Amino acid sequence: MTLAINKNVFITCAVTGSGSSQDKSNEVPRSPKEIADSAIDAAKAGAAIVHCHVRDPETGIPSRRVDLYEEVTKRIRDSEIVTIHSDKSKKIPGSRHYIHAEDVSEAIHFLLTNSINHEVDYGGAKCPKFNIVGSEELNNLELAQIIANSQEKELKYEMVDFHSSRPGHDLRYSLSGEKMKKLGWTPSIKLTERIKQVVDWSLKNENWIEL
Repeated sequence: MTLAINKNVFITCAVTGSGSSQDKSNEVPRSPKEIADSAIDAAKAGAAIVHCHVRDPETGIPSRRVDLYEEVTKRIRDSEIVTIHSDKSKKIPGSRHYIHAEDVSEAIHFLLTNSINHEVDYGGAKCPKFNIVGSEELNNLELAQIIANSQEKELKYEMVDFHSSRPGHDLRYSLSGEKMKKLGWTPSIKLTERIKQVVDWSLKNENWIEL
C-alpha cells in the first residue's frame, strides 16, 4: 500500500532556544515581554506553532515558574488584533448609539413612575412607543479606542468589510431619542464614563475574562 505524501508544511519556532542559548547570544529573549513579543513576531513571519519556555528574568536561566508562563501566555493573548466592522472601502467603521444596561433600567423606571401624556405616533399606533437611546453616537473604531485607553493599552485593529456580505445589515444604527429628552430623560452618565466603569469592573473580576 502506497502512502500519499502530505505536502502541507507547518512551521514551528522555539523562540527561547535551548538551555544554553542565553549565554551564546544576547538576542535570545529573557523576560516574559521579550518572549511574548518574539512569539508574536514568529507568528507574523509564518510560524503555526510556537514553543514557549520561560527564563528567570534576572539570570536568564531556564525556569518552570507558573507565574512566568502565565504572563507570557496573557501577553500573547492580549496582543490580538481587534476586528472593526467597516464599509467596503475598509475606511468607514459602522456606528451605533451604545447605551449601558443601567441607563435602560433608569429610562424604564422613569416611564413607569411619571405621568406621561401620550400622543398617537405616526402610523396610527394605539400604544405608547419610546426610543431609549444612548446620547452619544460612536463608531466601532472610536468605541474600541475608548476601551483600549481605559486600560492604557495600544489598540491593534484591522478594518474588515462584513457589511457587504450580510444583506440587510446596516452599517449605521440610529434611533431618535428626542421624545424621551422632551419628556425629561437622558442618560445620567456619559457613555465614555460608562465604558470605563465596565472595563474597571471586568478587570477587577477576572473570572469573567480569564483564560
